[in-house]
Amino acid sequence: MHAVRRTGVITLALACVVVAGIRAQTIPQPSPQASSPQSTPTPIPGSFVGRWEVIVQPPEGQPGARQVSFAIVEIAGQAAAATAKIIDSFGAPTITMTLSDFAIKGDQLEMTLEVMSQKVLFTGKRVGDRIEGSAMAGNDPARFFGQATTKDKLQSLSEVVAQAAANQPADQKAYTAALGKANPIEREAALKQFLVDYPDSSFKESAVFQQALAKAGPQKSEALRAFIDSYPQSRHREQAEYELMRTIVAGPERLAAEDKFLQAYPTSPYRSTI
Repeated sequence: MHAVRRTGVITLALACVVVAGIRAQTIPQPSPQASSPQSTPTPIPGSFVGRWEVIVQPPEGQPGARQVSFAIVEIAGQAAAATAKIIDSFGAPTITMTLSDFAIKGDQLEMTLEVMSQKVLFTGKRVGDRIEGSAMAGNDPARFFGQATTKDKLQSLSEVVAQAAANQPADQKAYTAALGKANPIEREAALKQFLVDYPDSSFKESAVFQQALAKAGPQKSEALRAFIDSYPQSRHREQAEYELMRTIVAGPERLAAEDKFLQAYPTSPYRSTI
């Protein structure tokens, strides 16, 4: 899934749907378990204790699903003694999600959910009867809210895939299908056709970027430079410059490119790979 690496929470969710659609054909899904309201902690006003459905929302104006249920998380204890566990998660068991970090610092909750080798940092506070805050994958934020629940299960994998497909406009369906092609040559061809079929799509910028990533050798570096020149304010620019740097063979030129990147993006999530 390199083509959709570090492109944000909602794109990550779409990538999960692509994987789910492929795997759901061969992996039998477990029957939903009966919920047990009597064993479910009731959220305490003003605290984070309780069971919460974590729902991610894309930025305003971004096409696609208006919200994605990521996980059901159960929180117990207060302050430094607080603990959390995942009750169910998006696409489980086909797609594995883990809770790798959790803390309550004053009136703020911080937790990290890992899915498809991506870390998503959730930071939020109690606002009325729910939790509200931001969800960050790489450098691309989205909003999220935690909704009190007694549920044990999210929608089944087949329901998620069917709903996502039904709600997608034609250009989004074509774009998602193109990204789902594992072979880079086929993916590039599909993205090229997408740009022909939907020249005014809101996904055009992302399609041009993904098409550049699908290329190899000198063509990849040329396509990435062209993308950066054409979309200087793109939210994909940091990744584009990182991928362009990686096309340079080891040596003085590569070292100079790495230094330049780190100076331009001192807090980049890619620092640990350079």
